[in-house]
Amino acid sequence: SAATTASATVAVTASYSGLQAPDETMAINLSPVSDFLICLGSKPYNPLDFNTTFDPLLVRWSDQENPYEWVPEITNQSGEQRLSNGSFIVTSTSTRQEILVFTDTAVYSMQYVGPPFVWSFNLMDQDVSIASQNAVVAVNNAVYWMGEDKFFMYDGRVQTLPCSLRQHVFSNLNRSQISQVISGINEPYSEVWWFYPGTDSQVNSLYVAFNYQDGTWHYGSLNRTAYVQQTLRTYPMLAKGVQTSYLSSAINSTDTTLTLLNAASYSNTGTVVIGNEEIAYTGVSGNSLTGCIRGVNNTVAASHDIYSVVAMKAPNQVMFHELGWDNVETGVAEPITAFIETSDFDIGDGDRFSFVSRIIPDVKFLGSSNNSPSVTLTLYPHNYPGAPYGTGDADPVTATVLLPVERYTEQVYTRIRGRQLALRVT
Repeated sequence: SAATTASATVAVTASYSGLQAPDETMAINLSPVSDFLICLGSKPYNPLDFNTTFDPLLVRWSDQENPYEWVPEITNQSGEQRLSNGSFIVTSTSTRQEILVFTDTAVYSMQYVGPPFVWSFNLMDQDVSIASQNAVVAVNNAVYWMGEDKFFMYDGRVQTLPCSLRQHVFSNLNRSQISQVISGINEPYSEVWWFYPGTDSQVNSLYVAFNYQDGTWHYGSLNRTAYVQQTLRTYPMLAKGVQTSYLSSAINSTDTTLTLLNAASYSNTGTVVIGNEEIAYTGVSGNSLTGCIRGVNNTVAASHDIYSVVAMKAPNQVMFHELGWDNVETGVAEPITAFIETSDFDIGDGDRFSFVSRIIPDVKFLGSSNNSPSVTLTLYPHNYPGAPYGTGDADPVTATVLLPVERYTEQVYTRIRGRQLALRVT
């Protein structure tokens, strides 16, 4: 339309296009097949009110292939739908034929059906939790995610994912920081990884991984706070969280212990930076960094005031994984100490002892560049479920034994026994 004034004719638009685009949302999703921009949590559309109240359970989408048009009209496919189960929408993930939408208590399937309804919403399950926005991945025609107290999967129906490490993971989870949980896919090895904060950490410090081909789990310690899949790169890319704290008391240039306000997630050894000085330390005791070497890397030891910033020095905060055999996050390539350990095994129900006198190893060193590669087999016996490994009674042969295995080792001899044994390969 046009408005005429005394001096000129001015064009005036009467369209709502662009004016009703959501300016607040919990998360967004771009539908990969039907090409809609979807807001998870939004302000509802009201042609008479451009500033409606935010609804954390409202799903709102743009017109198809047009992220600028959010006004529902008969000539477009934009619209909205409020979910009924839960208090707020946490996240979503796309599969081949649908989008899964997670509230804090339920899982919905969102499928494109075309005009006039555009999207259909079906409640797949309720009383289901999810740890964080980044705790879910879709791979191998299934969806896997970490909940608040268990793991789940979806392959057409929601089900609990059996986890042999469930008690270990959730008893060591810092629930006050659960929103930091991230997940990712290590596709060449058929693995889904979750990184989560331990009970003594304010950032992600532990991980658990699930092999969806074998149905096996493994776990460990690793500080990673972001995960980019290798679908865009040859290797997965992960970021390391670097904590910053503050001196709880002033120090002079010769002090070898630094007491911080919070050192919970500092690594056991490393280098910190205070002002222009770099300080190497060799241990962490409570909130104190111990064994400090002042003025390293050609910096000058100096006095520092209380509440001075103490930052971890981490030259490589974003790293490729599955590339090479060394750990380079400190800037210096270091070998990674890795092992595989079995659970306890026995040959009877408590009335028979296992006696090991010889081991015939079947170990390959394919791909090793070492001229003399080797592994170490460690046997851990114990005689009672409550006894620590390597003890149990006064029998002198009941002790931990280390057995090196070289490239051409045919057999190794040992002498060890116990009601139960565990085997570690390092």
